[in-house]
Amino acid sequence: MATIDWTISQVRATALQMQADNVTLEAGQLGFESDTQKGKVGPGAYNSLEYKQDIDIAKANDAWETDQRDGGGDDGAGATEQYVDDAVAAEAADRAAADAALDADIALLGNKYIIDTGSTNTTTDPGQNTIRINNASLASATELSISDVDVDGIDQSTLNSLLGGVLVLTTVSSGATCAVSIVSSVHTSFTRFTVEYLKGSFPADGAVVYARFFPANMFDALAGKEDAGVAAALVATEVTDRNTAIAAALVGLWDDRGNYDASVNTFPASGGSGSAGAILKGDIWLVSVAGTLGGAAVVAGDTVRAKQDTPGQTAGNWAIAEGNVQFPIAQSKVTNLVSDLAAKAPLASPTFTGTPAAPTAAAATNTTPAVTGSPSFSVMIRSST
Repeated sequence: MATIDWTISQVRATALQMQADNVTLEAGQLGFESDTQKGKVGPGAYNSLEYKQDIDIAKANDAWETDQRDGGGDDGAGATEQYVDDAVAAEAADRAAADAALDADIALLGNKYIIDTGSTNTTTDPGQNTIRINNASLASATELSISDVDVDGIDQSTLNSLLGGVLVLTTVSSGATCAVSIVSSVHTSFTRFTVEYLKGSFPADGAVVYARFFPANMFDALAGKEDAGVAAALVATEVTDRNTAIAAALVGLWDDRGNYDASVNTFPASGGSGSAGAILKGDIWLVSVAGTLGGAAVVAGDTVRAKQDTPGQTAGNWAIAEGNVQFPIAQSKVTNLVSDLAAKAPLASPTFTGTPAAPTAAAATNTTPAVTGSPSFSVMIRSST
């Protein structure tokens, strides 16, 4: 009766020791880094193997301790060997399940199609087995039309229901891949898609391509597959689109850029919220030192705000708001007040010009009214004898 050698045990050391020794692990043997809690499984030289992501640290430690107590696993299927077998089997099962789920969820547009770039008319049937786009440059295209029947004679007339996924075209001869996202679709005697660019260039006229449709929920499952580059492009595009939308929503909003020393007597020329400090619409500074900006005097507490991108030194491109308002307000702070008051006659001993007018007082008014009209005088002479 054959005797099975179960003496394979863990190789256990620090990461530096494992890498320095580059020990050769036998088939199914576990190499475990005690400090990083990472491990690799043989066969092969340690440095040439990939780390196993599925290693259960607690179980690996338990297996090692069990082997130490049992003398290295001489009594049969040692704990380390059993653990490795279980881990490898679990990893294989997980991969098989993931692949099966991916294959089950991916809906193919069909098989092969032929590219037609001789026309950019996507409003009419492109013809059997054909894919046509409305712009020779995929990045500028907005529509794509596909015939109901592919090269293999498979009916694809149900494509009118596809929405929110990704169409991937792979050139059979070169393997080059391009992709567009599907915004909407309309089906008549063919399917007409509204699309947005994702990656790649549209294949040349007459090229034979594989056309595949990936539902939106399949993006994450593409990792590790031949279309992982498409998945990365989708993620990058989504992030870029969101950042662009956020940036657009923030345009013109006030952005506090801190204090500004206005004693240089020029508007801010740097320190804005744009690239390399470029000044953008909505950038606003608080004046910390008085000065003159665009002919207007400003003091500490006032604010100066850009009304447009790259405003330069044009006063009309800036808004100045007086923030250091004190009460009572000085006459000099009120436009034209000082000059207007200077043009008025004083209350005491005023000197009028022109022909001043005043109301005529009623008879027997016992006050000191202003005299109006032409005054008349009568003289009474009394004599006594």
